[in-house]
Amino acid sequence: ERTQAKLAELAASGHELALYEAALLAENGVHRGLQGLIVVSVDEATQRRRLADRDGFVAEEIEQRLRAQAPLADKLAAATHVIDNRGTLAETRAQVETLHAQLTQKAPTA
Repeated sequence: ERTQAKLAELAASGHELALYEAALLAENGVHRGLQGLIVVSVDEATQRRRLADRDGFVAEEIEQRLRAQAPLADKLAAATHVIDNRGTLAETRAQVETLHAQLTQKAPTA
């Protein structure tokens, strides 16, 4: 309800694109009220490693985080677009820039 109101406000003020980033967006069904869903995908082994290395999570915390999420296959099935986050930051950024260009119908910048 609040999300839809904010999106309508942005559209009315001339914004051609609005992104809504939220944890568990696909899991809670909010994506159904949006025009699309971008899923940032990574394999479970990489996800586990990043949670430990980046966030300092221990095994139990990692398990809790993963159990709170829908299976990747379910999120991918709901996705309109997918960003593959297994590579380097530069590779991921390039995918985001390409997707942004597609969504705004602009040519990607080199």
